Amino acid sequence: YIWSYSSYSVLASLVRYTAQSIPELLTGKMLGMASVGILSKGRSTANMVSQVFIHGMKAVTFPMFTAIREDKKHSREQYLKLVDITLGLVWPVLLFIGINAEYIITVLFGKNWLEATPILQVALLGLSIWTCITYADDLLKSNGRIALLSKLEIIFLPLYAVFVYFSIQFGLIAMMFSLVSLTAIRFLIYLFLLSNTIGIPKKAYLYILLKNLLLSAPIALFLLVLFSYLSSHNITNFFNLVISSIAFAVVWLLSIFLFKHAIFMTVIQPIIGKFIRGKT
Repeated sequence: YIWSYSSYSVLASLVRYTAQSIPELLTGKMLGMASVGILSKGRSTANMVSQVFIHGMKAVTFPMFTAIREDKKHSREQYLKLVDITLGLVWPVLLFIGINAEYIITVLFGKNWLEATPILQVALLGLSIWTCITYADDLLKSNGRIALLSKLEIIFLPLYAVFVYFSIQFGLIAMMFSLVSLTAIRFLIYLFLLSNTIGIPKKAYLYILLKNLLLSAPIALFLLVLFSYLSSHNITNFFNLVISSIAFAVVWLLSIFLFKHAIFMTVIQPIIGKFIRGKT
């Protein structure tokens, strides 16, 4: 069993890595190395967000789901709670980065790379969809579905190549939107798999998505107004980001408090409680 699991796991990782390399490979062949540089700057910046806010959590989710896999109800509850908390944190952050993408690209790489701004923004759109199912692999693996996941990756590999090949002829932005569409297809497939193999209700999943959309909407509106205001004043990109970051943090905290979000109820409120008890 261990050899079989390891083989499928390595296969799935290799296929996924190959699929993720296809955009750069075909871009270099069809549009040239300058376009590869623009593409890699946008995608790598989006990947940094994923590394910081998601990959750290994924290090513990598989052991957690494995430990509770016998209790199906508890597994479903913990999975949905984890998705809710992650979306409540990551979606507002993605909005912040997307709206301030021009500032961020300029600060990180300089004005010569501003063409990477729309690449970053579309990549963040895809990441927002992927965040909805980022823990699905771990839950399915813990329930012995590694072979199914490997087959799914093998199916998606030629789809990546076909989508990228035909869309890149219309430019980098079109190619990035084709990748977003593939992520949306993957989301629908995972939603079906989670419902039929684990028993996670589609309505409960969609309710969490809607709740976090409602949480993110006023934050997005505030960020757009703030971006418009700061852009009309002669402030450096760095200080624009500093001011925006502080304002965003305050508005985000206020939003999760008013919405009684799972982040506030399960993470922030206990910390505040411990702090108050420590003072007394």
